[in-house]
Amino acid sequence: MSDLIDRVTSLLKQNNITTNEAALSSITIGASGANIFSCNDQYIVKYVNSADGIRGYQREYDIYNVFASKIDFVPEVIFQTSDDFEMLIVLKKYAPVKKMMWDEAMQLRAADLCARINTFDHDALGVSLPSDDERESYDYDLSLSYENWGRLQNKFPNHIDAQLLKQMYGDYDDVVALSEILPIPKTFCHGDLHPGNFLLNGDSLLVCDWQEARIGKGIGDIAFFCNRGGAMRIGIDKAALVDGYRKSLVKHANIDVALDIFLRYMAASEFHVSFKFWAEHLLKSDLERVLKIYTTMVDNYNASRKNL
Repeated sequence: MSDLIDRVTSLLKQNNITTNEAALSSITIGASGANIFSCNDQYIVKYVNSADGIRGYQREYDIYNVFASKIDFVPEVIFQTSDDFEMLIVLKKYAPVKKMMWDEAMQLRAADLCARINTFDHDALGVSLPSDDERESYDYDLSLSYENWGRLQNKFPNHIDAQLLKQMYGDYDDVVALSEILPIPKTFCHGDLHPGNFLLNGDSLLVCDWQEARIGKGIGDIAFFCNRGGAMRIGIDKAALVDGYRKSLVKHANIDVALDIFLRYMAASEFHVSFKFWAEHLLKSDLERVLKIYTTMVDNYNASRKNL
């Protein structure tokens, strides 16, 4: 770690980000290999020194490179550079939106910002983004997800229904296909829009961590927000949140879709997220946390089955 900090400190000095000693404190390691630091309580620094990591963050790098000077919902970029061996992104540090701040008013603000993102004319800026297919949006083996849910069932046999898991596994493609018939165009999506990726710039909301940005059906961002927010034990009235998003779409782009159609999509999209991606992260969790995700998944599955 000391060699890593020395290298990041050297890059910051070479590029005149800091003139005195840089006080770096590690925050986390990103999913694609980025080392993330707070620097002098002024900046957030992302540093990658592997080819795989650079590929994982190239999309975010491109978005900051082009978007940051033109739109007001991304953090201010102080400096960034990239080559075949390493990548450095330096962002201004903002206050996080803490869990206690996610009341109904803040959630509606997030829904409005989501609608702005989903109706933003990204084509004019020339950043290439992948198209999102709910069933193939990540290189992840569905059978492994089923196996991990099976491990959780073995761990909590009195609370997780093995037969129901098998049924959900068999119906997965049919349920997730419901998302494809939503009658709205595919648009610019954040791809990882959970409460932890919102920041406060005074009275304004910003969104960080754009490495999963893609072209898809924007309501998926709201579905992901609800799914992750629920897991964080944030009280979310989904119907109210989706209705707020729907009204914002009308305001920002004159797109008007009935609330019940959006909620139908939400159920299918949340089921997709819960079944395919959550079990791996729950293997060491306690019963309360597992049941929180499992129960939501079952509810969304049962709601979706009515539309099959």
